[in-house]
Amino acid sequence: MRTANPAMKAFLDPQLLDRPAAASMTFGGTIAKTGILLGLCFTTATMAWQYMQGAPTGQGMIAVLGSAIAGLVVGLIVSFAPRTAPILAPVYALLQGAFVGFLSWVIPQHFNVPPGIVVQAMFLTFGIAAAVLLAFSLGLVRLSGTAMKVVVVATVGVGLYYALGMLLNMLGVGIVQLGWEAGWLGIGFSLFVVVLASLNLVLDFQFIEAGVTNKAPRYMEWYGAFGLLVTLVWLYIEVLRLLAKFNKR
Repeated sequence: MRTANPAMKAFLDPQLLDRPAAASMTFGGTIAKTGILLGLCFTTATMAWQYMQGAPTGQGMIAVLGSAIAGLVVGLIVSFAPRTAPILAPVYALLQGAFVGFLSWVIPQHFNVPPGIVVQAMFLTFGIAAAVLLAFSLGLVRLSGTAMKVVVVATVGVGLYYALGMLLNMLGVGIVQLGWEAGWLGIGFSLFVVVLASLNLVLDFQFIEAGVTNKAPRYMEWYGAFGLLVTLVWLYIEVLRLLAKFNKR
């Protein structure tokens, strides 16, 4: 098995799997902890969004980059050291919340659309996540080995495309970035990425299920919740951009 979400790779560690634990992780416990992380994320997202309403544009962009870099650093630590998840996953959620709040202000401003789409994007994201979880629980959705590879390759490709676009932007090279393009090509790209992020949720659930089946330690619930938060934040941002593009049209 492979995963496109680096936060889930620890479930492939042979030292974690097939090892009895006095207190093993459960699927329900992982979902509950995901709810806690989402609550923390929502709190700082709301605070950041309110802050952005009165902040100068330049200061706002510095805040976006600052929260993104800080979140990336903490996220990498958790990814490489799963035992830190019970402590650092909540910290990551708070930092990602700030990042989400800043972007929730920047995206509608960029496309010049009403800020009300933020609420629509939030409900649509939770709706997609709930539908995927229900379908997964009923056994209706599973990804085969080949499908997993396709999702992983596509996800890595999108990530590299975004990273290259940001790098060229920082170097002053102006290129059309489909993620920020409101034309039909940009809308098509966003639709594709939303579907891809949704498929990554399925992958995340499968790896959490593997951890439960193999009696991974209880602290891996926090690690699984951290991985789900990574995907959910990505899904929300892509849904928000997609709705902004449709409103722009």
